[in-house]
Amino acid sequence: MHNNQKTIVAFGQTGAGKSTMLNMLAGCYFKLKSGNITRAIDLYEPIPAPTKIFSTSAGADSCTSITNSVETNWFGNPDHPNLVLIDTAGLGDSRGILQDSANISQMVQKLKEMEIGVDLFLIVVNAHNRFDQELAEFIRIFQQIFGQDVWKNTSLLFTHWDGNEDARMNRQDSSPPGLEPEAHKNNEFCARIAAITGGQTPTGSFFMDCNPRLRREHAEGTILNMRRIYTVAMSSTPFSCKDATTAVREKQRLQEAAEAAAKAEVEAVKRAKEAEETARKEAEKRVEAERLRSEAEKARAVAERDRAAAERQRAETERISREKQEAANKAAAEAKDRELARLNSSLSFCGRWSKATNQHVITISYLGDKFVVDGLDGGNRASGHINSENCLIVPTARWGSVRFKVINQDLLDEPGEGLERG
Repeated sequence: MHNNQKTIVAFGQTGAGKSTMLNMLAGCYFKLKSGNITRAIDLYEPIPAPTKIFSTSAGADSCTSITNSVETNWFGNPDHPNLVLIDTAGLGDSRGILQDSANISQMVQKLKEMEIGVDLFLIVVNAHNRFDQELAEFIRIFQQIFGQDVWKNTSLLFTHWDGNEDARMNRQDSSPPGLEPEAHKNNEFCARIAAITGGQTPTGSFFMDCNPRLRREHAEGTILNMRRIYTVAMSSTPFSCKDATTAVREKQRLQEAAEAAAKAEVEAVKRAKEAEETARKEAEKRVEAERLRSEAEKARAVAERDRAAAERQRAETERISREKQEAANKAAAEAKDRELARLNSSLSFCGRWSKATNQHVITISYLGDKFVVDGLDGGNRASGHINSENCLIVPTARWGSVRFKVINQDLLDEPGEGLERG
């Protein structure tokens, strides 16, 4: 090993581009010339048949399961000092929390076994991603493993920092006036990191377009940042990892807490759904009860209406029958009255009647509202009325009530006819 050998460790989330970035530092896709060259782009030396040291993946699935280390030269140029590159398994492994725990344990053990310290820790972040909860947890675990002093040897490295003109213009437009996009991105992430670590932040940040097919005309910014990484690492005092601690238990505890919270949330959702279902059924029962009550009320109203209609019909029938009966009675009475009036008005005649062998000559006359009989009881006058049997009943002192039968109403006005002794 050369005395000036440097060690770089890449951390970050799965799919951030750690392995591709390390391959670029190792000169797998293109080399950087050595020498006194003014323009950075003139350092670019393409490789006809690119190779790679570290496995890469085009998606978010984990492609690095263990901590790998490779000894090479800076930028693949043997004229540069030796360089040890260490690629760690991505946190937030797509295979789950158990794989995450195994990755952390293996990584810490690997770093403890190193005879020399780490000159530069690179926290690799996809520049298109926001500072999310997974990255925040990684920052917390990173400090827990290595302690606060690790930040003196730590920098951010933003990947997917496209070098074409459109991308540069878009970044400039989205940055505050007077502030370069690189400074804006660095300030944003460092503020979030400081809130997690108690004020500790990385010492710097780098921006690279980690594209194996990076075109020469878009490579200048990436080349400048690769040279800056070289400068920072070469001037760093190595950080010893012998006191690093694993965060597996804490990670598992947090995961268990997260799982418990998720389970509680599921239970809460379940209870809420059950309560909602119960409330829905109760509401349906209330609606059904209200419907039945309403129908019963309507049925009672209909029955009451029908009863009232029947009562009105009965009363109407009785009224009509009563009126008919009254009309009939009235007609009969009026007919009788007319007949009696006719009879009474025309009753004025003389007749004979016999009592034993005696012959009596009587005169019957109608005086207003009664009949007057002359010739009874020795010429005395008596009065009476025609009854319903068409008989004239006349009370006398001598013979008691004398009943005269009207037998020929048409001849009552002729003396001597139309009467017989009843």
